[in-house]
Amino acid sequence: MEIVVLAGGFGTRLRPLTFNRPKVLVPLLNRSIIDHVLEHIGVGGKSFLFAVGYLGDMVREHIESRWPDLDAVFFFEKEPLGTGGAIKNCESAITGTFGVVNADVMTSASVDELVDFHRKKGAIGTISLWRVENPEPYGVAVVDGEGRISAFVEKPRREEAPSNLINAGTYVLEKKVLEFIPPGRMVSVEREIFPLLIPHGFYGLETRGYFLDAGNLFSYIEAQRFLLEKEGRKRLVDDSAVVDGHIGDNVCVGPGARVCDGASVFNAAVFSGSVVGRGAVVENSIIGENCEIGSGAVVRDSIVEDGTEIDAGARVIGMRLRKDGTVVDG
Repeated sequence: MEIVVLAGGFGTRLRPLTFNRPKVLVPLLNRSIIDHVLEHIGVGGKSFLFAVGYLGDMVREHIESRWPDLDAVFFFEKEPLGTGGAIKNCESAITGTFGVVNADVMTSASVDELVDFHRKKGAIGTISLWRVENPEPYGVAVVDGEGRISAFVEKPRREEAPSNLINAGTYVLEKKVLEFIPPGRMVSVEREIFPLLIPHGFYGLETRGYFLDAGNLFSYIEAQRFLLEKEGRKRLVDDSAVVDGHIGDNVCVGPGARVCDGASVFNAAVFSGSVVGRGAVVENSIIGENCEIGSGAVVRDSIVEDGTEIDAGARVIGMRLRKDGTVVDG
């Protein structure tokens, strides 16, 4: 069975980390996000079709190095094609029923369970669903008692959302679905294709467990917390890291990083090779690779680009800070 892996996004909400790497290669608990996704899916007996665009060569190099035995083919977009266009771009390697996963979303949804449900229903398409309090940022499905989807609305206003069951980013589709996707242009599978499938047997299966986006600072921090708790940990410090200061709960310290005497790190990730200087405080933040946080500096509610040097005593609050000192807007 083929699995289309959507790995072409720009990761704009995690900038400036994603100026130097695609979102799927952002470290989370010292492993790339895409590694968590592949480990959950299970790679045995599956062929993986990676739909890549932005910094796609980095994704290919990572997969070939980290997963050398993976049955993998890479499909590069010359220009962004959207989720539907990315799937269509892999058409030449799809032979029958196939799966689709978003490489930047971690979920407990099981492709194998979706396949069983999909075949039992004789569906043209089956998607995983997740129940949320506010469905406004997501695609929303209306589902009957048998799991059949009667309506699908992408990112409705909260007060207009027809349900609180959202698209959880894992799909099983028949090859016939590719006939609905026009070639050679940007296509949103959520906005344009899913509604077309409704008359042909479109189903949803609610996922129990977890659904982690990690797409912005605070969802990343919460994803880290969840994964630590799932592993029975409060923090993760790489064996090659040095911690002389204090680290609280929900902290990950990467390879070769150092937290100096008198420094404090809470609810944060410090990537490989970075140094948190004496008396510095890092809280609710992501510190990129090979950064220098000066003595007594405070970094709070911020993302710091790889290679950034922050002066002693500086205050970085609520910023997405680049190594040249500029701040990412938006």
